[in-house]
Amino acid sequence: MVDKTLYFIHIPKTGGTSVRESLKNEHPELSLVHNTHDHILKHIKIKDLDNYFKFAFVRNPWDRLVSTFFHLSNENSRVHHHSRVRSKEYYKRYNGNFDLFMKDFAKGHIPYKRLYKPQYKLTTYNKYLFKTCNIPDFIGKFESLQSDFEKLCEMLDLKKYKLPFMRTSKHKHYTSYYNDWSKKVVEKIYKKDIMLFDYTFD
Repeated sequence: MVDKTLYFIHIPKTGGTSVRESLKNEHPELSLVHNTHDHILKHIKIKDLDNYFKFAFVRNPWDRLVSTFFHLSNENSRVHHHSRVRSKEYYKRYNGNFDLFMKDFAKGHIPYKRLYKPQYKLTTYNKYLFKTCNIPDFIGKFESLQSDFEKLCEMLDLKKYKLPFMRTSKHKHYTSYYNDWSKKVVEKIYKKDIMLFDYTFD
């Protein structure tokens, strides 16, 4: 087992809840730090990064946006429990209308912006002015969540097991929600995610 504290950079809607809860339940002996939304360097100094085994999971930006939208469209979403006023505004404004949401998203006029933050902003930092460095020692993908989780287990010398599905949102395949314009909006806003994590619209 890696003789370091594990630091899980939990990017919303990438299967992170399943990973976190599974590790906590199956391996309570692990020293696991879990962080969502904030950049790791808000909590750890650069010089101390090597003291941690850092990992994250990422997801196709077009798919992640659809999943996040429908997750928030569910009134039972845990996010809404922290802001009843915002949740009512969200339902009243969109009522499941992804096209309308995209018009606001393109202008930056959306609630819960932290949930839509580009993934690279949580997984990289600028070591020097023109050099961007990856933070995680391991980055898995939502699209291959189970097999990548097993790779993580191998790296940590942990037994392999099947991940549970937690906090899944119900919707059709993400491509069915986009038109040419909205597809390009996501391509522009998440340009670095698409490039760094090698994603395409398909």
